[in-house]
Amino acid sequence: MTLIKEIHDAIYLSPVLPHDLLQNLSDPAYLDVRFESHLDGLMATLVFIDEGEQVEAIYYFNQNQILQRVEMIEGECMSILYDRMEVIIDLLKKSGDLSKLEEIMRLMAA
Repeated sequence: MTLIKEIHDAIYLSPVLPHDLLQNLSDPAYLDVRFESHLDGLMATLVFIDEGEQVEAIYYFNQNQILQRVEMIEGECMSILYDRMEVIIDLLKKSGDLSKLEEIMRLMAA
């Protein structure tokens, strides 16, 4: 995949959509999938068992159902699995052109 395509996809496409998360309910390790409004978008919380421990994965989507961030909580530790803005910034750094960052942020906020 070209760098231009990767940047385009990070800005305009979502790696996962809210309805995709419902498929996890067919996996016996998943205990719960909840959706609720969050700011101008949606928050999905998935609760599952991994290696005998209960884990929560929290997905944040904007109003266009584009994934913004994924956090995982295991015990008392929280880790960020995905951050859309970080992905876009990293791709722009690879391209050597951060001049479009402000314009891209305006697009994402719309």
